[in-house]
Formats: sequence, structure tokens, C-alpha cells
Amino acid sequence: MPETPEDLQRPQPLRVDPADEGAHPPEPGEPLWSESHYMDAISDDGTVGVYARLGDTANLDVSMMSFAITRPGLPSIILNDTAAPPPTRDEFRFTVEAPTYTASFEVTDPVKAYVVTFEGAAYEYADEGAILRGEPGTPTHVKADLTWLTDGIDYQWSITTRYEMPCRVTGTLTIDGEEFQFAGDGQRDHSWATRDWWGATWMWNAFRLDDGEGLTTGTKIHSVVMDGMEYAFGYVQKGEDLTELSRGASNAEYDGDGRIANARIRLEDVDLEFTVTPTAYANLLLTSEEGKVAHFVRAMADFAASDGRTGRGWIEWERVID
Repeated sequence: MPETPEDLQRPQPLRVDPADEGAHPPEPGEPLWSESHYMDAISDDGTVGVYARLGDTANLDVSMMSFAITRPGLPSIILNDTAAPPPTRDEFRFTVEAPTYTASFEVTDPVKAYVVTFEGAAYEYADEGAILRGEPGTPTHVKADLTWLTDGIDYQWSITTRYEMPCRVTGTLTIDGEEFQFAGDGQRDHSWATRDWWGATWMWNAFRLDDGEGLTTGTKIHSVVMDGMEYAFGYVQKGEDLTELSRGASNAEYDGDGRIANARIRLEDVDLEFTVTPTAYANLLLTSEEGKVAHFVRAMADFAASDGRTGRGWIEWERVID
């Protein structure tokens, strides 16, 4: 598609500085300052989803460690450790050594390759709301060795210290001694800033649309919409073309027990609407030191676009309860 004069005047989207793949110094005096390393993926056949996140709150000398495996029709397996030990911080490697698990996040080739390993106890939950009700899960031994290889345009946000990039993901997962190969599409992001889980609500997603040749080579979309605002952040990219998002809307009905219904997203910059259907959840319960509660509703989901295309990816809704 040829560039118009308007395109030439528009600021070009920012790219990722490879040095930012490493650790950043915390903001002094900000207890909720957090450095977040996040990865997700869904298998090519749509039967398995996975995500891992390390939130390093260095000023509190603690971290938030999350790891989840989802399978439509089966109980989700989740680790939600909001009082994990702080990670050891090598140049491009971050490791959490807890009594019941070990997790490692390593940049093996800046902006291009990232490896996550996990081994230890996670917990199987019978339904979407069990973890949010504080019910104990069934201990399950999990092992993962997964590699995220960037397969699209890396994208640095212009309004905050955060970047995202689409990836191809391969490796192995082991559940209670049964190992299987994993291959699918995914996303990773990295941010470092103050994050108040109990101060705002939002919707985040990363998914792909099938343009007729499969999801892997399809259109890659990442968007964030804050509740009550008509702004959208993120991108829509295909090949070498990337459209930066600026306006949008998100609507969803939350039942208060881990499930979302009637979810829709509108992205004005590309004139598309999406209907979102969660297929498996891996929710997290977040409680502040003051007792505030937030439900971090996360799901692998199917996306149906208003132009007839369909897709798949991960989506989250942050819901402040009290």
C-alpha cells in the first residue's frame, strides 16, 4: 500500500532498544514500582495455552510470579505467588528460586530470542472462580522449557516504558511426568514503571487473525483499552506494515466469579470490531497490603472480526472488586 502525504508526516512507531531487555533501576520511593517480564502462547491446534510472568517489585524486596497452563474443557493449572523471592538479576537473566519451584527468564538474543524455564508445583483448579474465592488447588508438578522467537515487528510504546513483540513459540511442557512438544504463536512484553493493580481497570490483548494462510503468518494485533476511555494503545501489523492505535473501546460483562460474557473490542484506526469468546481461563487473585481486592481475569480466547476473519490469542481484564 503506497504511503500518503499524511503517512509521511506521522511519527514512525518506536522500536525496541536491545539494552532495555535487561534490568532497570527501580524508581526511588515508589513501593509499587515493578519490572514485568511477560510471555504467552497458544498451541497451533488451540488445545493448550500457557503464560508466564515475573513482576519484580524491587523496592519491596519481593516479586510476583505467575505461571499457567490452560486447556479448553480441562481444569487450569496455575501458580500465583504474590510473595515470591526477588529474582537474581544477571545482565539478561532473571531467576526466582522458591521453596516449591524454580523459574528462569532469559534473553538469549536481545529483541530476537527469549527462553523461559519453570519446574515445580503449580495448582489445578476445578473452575474459573475457585482461585478467586481463595479455594486451594490440587498440587500438580509442572515443567516447562519454552523459547519465544520474535516473528514480527518489535514495538516500543511511546507513552510509557513498555514494549511488546509477537513471537513463534516452541519447546516442551510436562504435566505430572507426561511430556509433550509445544509449538504455537505467542507474545512477550517487558515494562518497568509503577503499577497499581487496585487503582484502575483495563483490557489488554495480543492475538492473530487468519488472513487465509493460517494464524502464524496472519495479522498480528495488540491493544490496550482503559475502562471509560475512548483511547486505544498498541498496534495492528502485517509483514512490514504497522498501524499504531490511538482510539478504541472495550465492553464486557463480568460475573464476579471469573467469567466474562459479551466481550467486544472496537479499534477505530483500522475500522474493525471484534467479538471475544474465552475458551479457557487462568485467573489470578490480587490482594493489596491494605486489603483491596482485584480479579485479574485472563483467558485464551477466540476473536471474530467484523470483516469475517477469525483469530486466537490471549486477553485480560483487570477488575477492581473493592
